[in-house]
Amino acid sequence: MCIRDSPEIVKVFHKNLELIDTSIEACKQVVLDNPNSIESRNYLLTAYKKKVDLMEEMISINSNISRTREARSII
Repeated sequence: MCIRDSPEIVKVFHKNLELIDTSIEACKQVVLDNPNSIESRNYLLTAYKKKVDLMEEMISINSNISRTREARSII
């Protein structure tokens, strides 16, 4: 079993990813419009960090699911 075997998790992951990607695109546009704005650049960096965090969380969940499955097969 992995994440893709759980439609609920996949749905939440895709929704969160979509929201973050929308935020990234909006922040990119603001940075392009105001290239000297440190605050705008910080918002963009924060949005990218949230995307990395989400990806790391999905990897962790998938890894935990795999370990649980392996432990059950041993028992």
